[in-house]
Amino acid sequence: MYNHEPADYICPFCLVVKGVESEHVSTRQDDIFYQDRYITAFIASGGFGRNKGHALIVPNQHFENLYDLPSDLSAKIHAFSKEVALAFKKVYNCDGTSTRQHNEHWGNQDVWHYHLHVFPRYENDRLYFAERVDVPADERKIYALRLRDYFQQNPCNNEKREPRHLFGASVIVYRNDKILLQQRQDNKCWGYHGGRVEIGEIVEDAAKRELLEETGLIANTLELFGIFLVLKFITFILMETKYISLIQFIHVMIFRE
Repeated sequence: MYNHEPADYICPFCLVVKGVESEHVSTRQDDIFYQDRYITAFIASGGFGRNKGHALIVPNQHFENLYDLPSDLSAKIHAFSKEVALAFKKVYNCDGTSTRQHNEHWGNQDVWHYHLHVFPRYENDRLYFAERVDVPADERKIYALRLRDYFQQNPCNNEKREPRHLFGASVIVYRNDKILLQQRQDNKCWGYHGGRVEIGEIVEDAAKRELLEETGLIANTLELFGIFLVLKFITFILMETKYISLIQFIHVMIFRE
């Protein structure tokens, strides 16, 4: 929605998340101080005035701006911004903190991948009058190391908070009147290939990803076979995971390959 990303855009933040260092990205892997399966946080390569060591938090999956960002993922990012702010208070001994986020050209967005700035603030720092300057990699590395040590000593439970609504995606691979099944290691039962749909992930993409991860097979076009409710499985989830007690049911999307 309201997108401006060029068709041939090489996203630097996607490269950061994937662990790539190249001419397309100024951020180094040493700049990262926190990463889970949903978000990545790192020291910004551009600094402003006295507010050194400020951080960026990005979703691991590519979303151009705030308009596109799923609400559940937005909640995770903003929950972690609180953790970063508390880390700044402890590690930087700053006087305060600020967050900032931009969308579209006239909103001063300069990277077409949603990102949230978290700044340490100091008395009379005049942050909003400061010009952006490049921060040397060696300097960024020091800040990242200090924050990495903080989060190792103060583990964040951001990743443990499961989404309130869970969706599963499975694929039926049918060839020559035969169906490809897998045997689970935990209960030795046979079933289709599939797994959970991640936050912000398209269901069909999740089905293709699970098939590739579990079999090495690459699916092209998938046809929707059916949508099923697995109520017994919900009962198990409610008993074991307190963070998703609001779940009413689970959708299991099964595709025909």
